[in-house]
Amino acid sequence: MQVIALHGIFTPMRSHITVIDPAVKNAEVSAFNHFVRLTTIPLTYHLPALAGMDSLQEEQNGIAGIVLLGSASSVNEALPWQISLEKWLLPRLSAGVPTLGICFGHQMIAHLYGAKIAFRTAAKEMRLGFYPIRLLPDRLWNQKTLEGLVYYSHKEVVTSCPAEMKVLAHSPQVAVEALTHSRLPIWTFQCHPEATAGFVQSRGTSPGEKNSFEFGHELIQYFFRYVARK
Repeated sequence: MQVIALHGIFTPMRSHITVIDPAVKNAEVSAFNHFVRLTTIPLTYHLPALAGMDSLQEEQNGIAGIVLLGSASSVNEALPWQISLEKWLLPRLSAGVPTLGICFGHQMIAHLYGAKIAFRTAAKEMRLGFYPIRLLPDRLWNQKTLEGLVYYSHKEVVTSCPAEMKVLAHSPQVAVEALTHSRLPIWTFQCHPEATAGFVQSRGTSPGEKNSFEFGHELIQYFFRYVARK
């Protein structure tokens, strides 16, 4: 089965952002639809766990950026679809394709560069809800320090910073909240900056105030603008 969702008129040679949703139960259609509203860049949508790798294997040309979303799966499971996805992803990371990793995506990319992934607590407790984050200056957001509210839904964390990356945020709950590569255009977040009201409600959490999502969506837009300038 092949799943490709398109924003705008798409040909294989046209520059686009490849959105990878590693969902194992329910596809995050709400998040993808919100991405469509945040950018005029064409997007493609792929479900490697639910629909296989065929649509990604056909993505040979025109990839201007990659967004790797969250998943209920664990990187440590080393499932066949995860191994195939890692083999597809790593050469594109190495080639300098701008990439944004979110939650599971954050963990998979850190894992590819040598980090370990482990449960946040011995009881395997879920960290769920809105929490503040403080991001160090970085080129993606014009070397400013950023602070805002973001949504979290995770049990596992990156336990150390890979040698080729640097930590952009940490908290008392999580030592590695965000990462960037020292040379390559790669940024990752443990939180869910893409979260929408539908995303939050599907996890049994109140969406809170409308502006609860603004800071996270601003982070997504920084990435989309970066891709658009390339």
